[in-house]
Amino acid sequence: MKNKKSLYILVPAVLIVWALIIYKILDFTQSPEIYNNQLLPIDTTQLDSNDTMEIPFIGDYRDPFLGRGKVIKSVIDNKKANQNRNIKNKPVSYKKQAPIVKYINWPKIDYNGMILSKETNEKLALINLNRKNYLMQINHEIKGCKLLEIYEDSIKLKYQDVEKMFYK
Repeated sequence: MKNKKSLYILVPAVLIVWALIIYKILDFTQSPEIYNNQLLPIDTTQLDSNDTMEIPFIGDYRDPFLGRGKVIKSVIDNKKANQNRNIKNKPVSYKKQAPIVKYINWPKIDYNGMILSKETNEKLALINLNRKNYLMQINHEIKGCKLLEIYEDSIKLKYQDVEKMFYK
């Protein structure tokens, strides 16, 4: 009995859904609207050449796109407001440019893990340097790479006077 009741509800619902889908497809494919691609002439006498909009700004606002140091002075179009106020230009402070860093071609380095020596209680790092495995200790240098620090998840190496962190 339960199956027949659900069939009486579900079969009409499925038929309605499919009928709507077929109707939408037929309505789209049998569209009688034909568009003409001809350009219509435009009457230029109705266009106003002085159609501009002026918005007077009052106050000094920081430009959100230029950064924190640069300030934009707003311009007031009203002559009376300019005469009543004395507008002084403040010097704009600029951020110092970052120093130019030379590009260093680091060798392929992978940090595989850390080993704690039982005898000397010293940390040793397992490093894959240019596809060769090495066991390095702190201040040890191989092929120009000097190991500075060892952590459980990362190491700090120095190569051509540049320090860099490598993670597992």
